[in-house]
Amino acid sequence: MEIKLGTRDSLLASTQSTWIKNYIESQNSNIHIELEYIKTQGDLNQNQSFSRIGSQGLFTKELDLALLDHRIDLAVHSLKDLPSSMPKGIEMIAVSSCIDERDAWISTKHSFEDAKKNALCIGTASVRRSRLIEEQCPKSFVKMIRGNVDTRLKKLHDGECDVLLLASAGLKRLGIEHHIREHLQASIFVPAIGQGRLALCIRSSDTDLGQKLQKLFSPRDLLLAQIEKKFLASFGGGCSIPLGAIAKFEHDHISFSAYYYHEEKKEHRRQSIVLDPSQYIEDLQNFSLKLRA
Repeated sequence: MEIKLGTRDSLLASTQSTWIKNYIESQNSNIHIELEYIKTQGDLNQNQSFSRIGSQGLFTKELDLALLDHRIDLAVHSLKDLPSSMPKGIEMIAVSSCIDERDAWISTKHSFEDAKKNALCIGTASVRRSRLIEEQCPKSFVKMIRGNVDTRLKKLHDGECDVLLLASAGLKRLGIEHHIREHLQASIFVPAIGQGRLALCIRSSDTDLGQKLQKLFSPRDLLLAQIEKKFLASFGGGCSIPLGAIAKFEHDHISFSAYYYHEEKKEHRRQSIVLDPSQYIEDLQNFSLKLRA
């Protein structure tokens, strides 16, 4: 079976998609995958914040169109880039295990404790990380730093900021985790929804490919991703919301923790709940309502 795999045209996206390609081919010798590189709106517009240009489908829309036009058969995304609901005709069929959900603190000179005591410039494009910095490091300030991982690291090196916040997972996949000074505690810096996982998307009608791929990945990982995305949908979706959440299996139940900055009430909110994986929808809805109230 010949498969065209669509990926964003960046070093991290290419590295992640190559890992998926190699894994699938190693598990099924009848599958051969060719990578197809596609630029997204998020790649082309790196000068504005997500809140200004909109975040829904910013890194996925062009790949969705390529799927629907049959130019590719499979798209690989960072799960956190996916919108809360999939476009008609496209299905998230499988999800990788989480390599690391935590945020990374990157600086050659300054620790996280330093930022609590001193006015440091902290670079990030994430509204979630920005609000968490305001809460945890009120003396420091945030500067919008966008671009690919190597671009952001260069901006740090050039002195555009004192500290850079990135996802630990991306640095690990690139093999450059030596840049990480500290991993931020996930109970405080609750990660972005889907952070650390990769999502595989196909046309909903391509059931044969879907069945082959689902055999290679854990259904538990897919369920956790679906729960997190349902939670995101209850807030309207998108990465322009100061929201984080993480779902994890603990024995036969799921622990679910979330962070939300309530803009109107100026409150940082954290809540946790234990969910039954066989009947979680109503409990998750009530949990979301309470967090937003």
